Amino acid sequence: MGISGLHSFLAPVLKKVNIREYKGKTLGIDGHAWLHRGLYRCGMELLTNTQTEKHLTYCAEKAKRLLAKGITPVFVFDGENIPLKDNTNEERASQREKNKELFLRMDKNDRRRPFYAAKAVDVSSAMVQELVILLQKAEIRSIVSPYEADAQLAHLEKTKVIDAVITEDSDLILFGCKKVLFKLDDRGMADEFCSRRLYCCAKPDLKNMSHNEFIQMCIMSGCDYLKNIPGLGLKTAYALFKKNGTLDAVRAEVESIPKYKIPENYWEDFRMAEVAFKHYIVYDTAEKCRVHMAQIDDSVLKEMGDVSFLGSLEETEESLPAEFTVLSGVPSEKRIRTEKIIDESPYFKKTDISK
Repeated sequence: MGISGLHSFLAPVLKKVNIREYKGKTLGIDGHAWLHRGLYRCGMELLTNTQTEKHLTYCAEKAKRLLAKGITPVFVFDGENIPLKDNTNEERASQREKNKELFLRMDKNDRRRPFYAAKAVDVSSAMVQELVILLQKAEIRSIVSPYEADAQLAHLEKTKVIDAVITEDSDLILFGCKKVLFKLDDRGMADEFCSRRLYCCAKPDLKNMSHNEFIQMCIMSGCDYLKNIPGLGLKTAYALFKKNGTLDAVRAEVESIPKYKIPENYWEDFRMAEVAFKHYIVYDTAEKCRVHMAQIDDSVLKEMGDVSFLGSLEETEESLPAEFTVLSGVPSEKRIRTEKIIDESPYFKKTDISK
């Protein structure tokens, strides 16, 4: 999830803080990340079709703790899969199937079963909608991104809908998020990333690196949109950019080193990943429509020719309502689908965040 090794790479930039310091603030929550963590409580039940609400309870408990500290949470959930990430999503789906097979073959007394069960289950749209209804009871706002939540969260911060983000996904930094809280624990402690500290730290020394070059360095080390060149990780990418300065110079050196086996179409795919981090499609809460995080100018359109790998600015029939808090205003077929899940859910009404 995100850039492998980026959290530890930026350790000198991170500051340990208590969530109490954000009293009176509005924090964006990566809803899918919390649901994924909640699956570790009930993976076996979900795999065996046993009724459970443990994944919802997990999220409700965390939301209650924020509310108790005077913090306003805004939950953001993934929407559709971005086309650029199709290969990654297929690999992850395949891995979940393998984990399911391992789980089914394990002895019932094997202590590893809960771990593999959680790894075999994915967050479904039904889970999202069930959680959203619980959040509505506590008057907690929920937003569904057109595609993935990380870019949406960064856009909400940029447009001052939220003050910071709670997540485990380091991609938020590449999307330009100014304040991110990683590894929030039950004591309320978290690792705070602040962009102001990123370029004034002695190690890693990024003072002469632009944000665009930082994105390029991270893409080269491997990301969800592009696998790294074998043998070229984050530390090597950092050294290459420190030495050469520009992507063109880095590319020239990489291509001159025989040990680096560069995949076919690597640089074309690299450019698509770069465009995605700059021009991701998100939902704008003021305009009430999908927009690019940054407008795509004519030069980029001319260069790329086709930007359909970013997805569509138009909603599809399968799109969930962007703003669940205004269900009455969404198309009837989507409202009916949501309400049907609510009515048929055997367990979601048991958990109440508002108490």
